[in-house]
Amino acid sequence: MSLDFIFTMSPETVMARIVAATGYAAVHPESAVNVVIVEGTVQRTEGRVLAEAGDAYEAKYGTKMDPDDPGMPFYSLEAKLAVGWMARDPRGSAVRWTFER
Repeated sequence: MSLDFIFTMSPETVMARIVAATGYAAVHPESAVNVVIVEGTVQRTEGRVLAEAGDAYEAKYGTKMDPDDPGMPFYSLEAKLAVGWMARDPRGSAVRWTFER
């Protein structure tokens, strides 16, 4: 099973510098109630996948990201490890997944 995440960030951020140096990152959705943290390898993303990611971003945030904007490039994270838990029961709900291609 493979799991990919598309995200964007300014090249000026600390995370962007870490990704450039290591090719690895951790990402998570906004929820602090049902927590999921995903780690994996990262690369710049181009092409068709950007159109799909841009449409999903617009649907969620009400604004469309420009895939050609050098100030906010898109990245793809290929998941290697994920951990998750529910805030109401972290000890009883904690899980860990590993992914290989």
